[in-house]
Amino acid sequence: MSPARFKDFGSDQIIDTSEYEPVSFRFDGQDFTCYSALPGSALLEFVSDADSGEGGRASESILRFFKAAMPEEEYERFHKLIQRPDRVTPIEVLAEISTWLVEVYSERPTKLPSASPTGTTTTDPSSVEP
Repeated sequence: MSPARFKDFGSDQIIDTSEYEPVSFRFDGQDFTCYSALPGSALLEFVSDADSGEGGRASESILRFFKAAMPEEEYERFHKLIQRPDRVTPIEVLAEISTWLVEVYSERPTKLPSASPTGTTTTDPSSVEP
């Protein structure tokens, strides 16, 4: 095939999430853990729906995004917290959290520190992959 009409986007660009730190945040005194990386399609769907200009679709996209970003048990705990009638969570807060998550997921994920033979950390845990 002609190079202009074919390109291989091989598996070397796929992220193996087992090597990366999970993303976490604290809300209302509770810590929540999210996946270390998200499929690009989840980010694209969220951005598309959030920018749709349709209020209901945009609002629904925030909840779908949280569900995509969190393991099921984390999402269920988070969802129960934001639905409490005695402690109302404004949509602006949910939008702020989801915006922060999009920013984090849009960067390259941070690798877990590797251990030296003595068990001490050899990599700065805040280092970001180039």
